[in-house]
Amino acid sequence: MAADTLADLAQLAEDLPAREIATYEVINLLRVSRAIVAGALARQESRGSHTRSDFPGADDGWLGRLVIQGDGAPRFVELPELAREGT
Repeated sequence: MAADTLADLAQLAEDLPAREIATYEVINLLRVSRAIVAGALARQESRGSHTRSDFPGADDGWLGRLVIQGDGAPRFVELPELAREGT
């Protein structure tokens, strides 16, 4: 699973030299990758290029944004009704 692989890579990154540009790049890439995977796992639908075999259909209840802050779980923020009318 991608989340497990990223967790393993994050542990390996702890051994990278401190205060090196390359180390910051690796850490940033890991953070973004982990946020993408967390959001993909939280969104229980398929839409566009995000396809899940366990949730094959689109669900308009997921029209909104998943917001991730720090290490917390993704939080769903529904789109305002006005924004839905334009879709």
